[in-house]
Amino acid sequence: AINNYQGVGHKETIDDLFDLYVTTGSQNPTAGTSKPKHAIFVIYDIFGWTPNAEQLADRLAFHTGYLVCIPDVMRGQAWPPDNMPPTKSGKFPKGIEPFDGMDECVTWIMSHPTCKFDRSDELKQVKDYLKEKHGITGKVGAVGMCWGGKVCFLAAAEDGLVDAIATCHGSLVDKTDAQKVKVPVCMLDSKEEPESYKTEVRPVLMEKKFASFNYFKDFETMHHGWMGTRGIGTDTDFGDKEIRERYAEGVADLVNFFSKVFETEK
Repeated sequence: AINNYQGVGHKETIDDLFDLYVTTGSQNPTAGTSKPKHAIFVIYDIFGWTPNAEQLADRLAFHTGYLVCIPDVMRGQAWPPDNMPPTKSGKFPKGIEPFDGMDECVTWIMSHPTCKFDRSDELKQVKDYLKEKHGITGKVGAVGMCWGGKVCFLAAAEDGLVDAIATCHGSLVDKTDAQKVKVPVCMLDSKEEPESYKTEVRPVLMEKKFASFNYFKDFETMHHGWMGTRGIGTDTDFGDKEIRERYAEGVADLVNFFSKVFETEK
């Protein structure tokens, strides 16, 4: 993982609704010339489509040979990465009155339409698009960071939308979400995720018929956000050797999880 990353994928647009970052495993020498059969959605955190989001997508594509895409469900109105914690002098999403401090930012996350958690309709559009445009005929997964983790859990409650989900320091996931999940789950948690993930969410998931595919890991020296999108000077600063190494470990965990689920016949 590196800072100031430049993605190797490209932008596509679905029916003028929203853009996608699309990347494939074609740059992987072992991928050959065949088109990917499986796909993974990367659901970013509140900081949206950034170079680090592209970096995760590219690395997943390289190591799996799958098509990986980032749906820009926030449509360019994500929270500016360089204004956290918020200050009035910083940048804000369109239409948001400048303020200081986290309280109003939390309100924005919990109540603004830009941040709605149920993105099932949009992800269904993306899935159909990938089938038609890119010939995806196999399984589809989703990995979400922070806010995107909750999005993934809700998607996993829908019949047939995704075949597996993963979260990297996922936020706001609760027991009810876990009870509704219908597919295998990978949870990569920092030291700052709530204790309820261990005491309530994971136990429910381990009662599911797909429990043997689930994978949970605690990165006990990492802060919330180490797999995220912000970059230099934050918890995703790859100039820090340990963050860089634990990020690589997290990517390897994701690759192994999705490969195990996708390559196993139902």
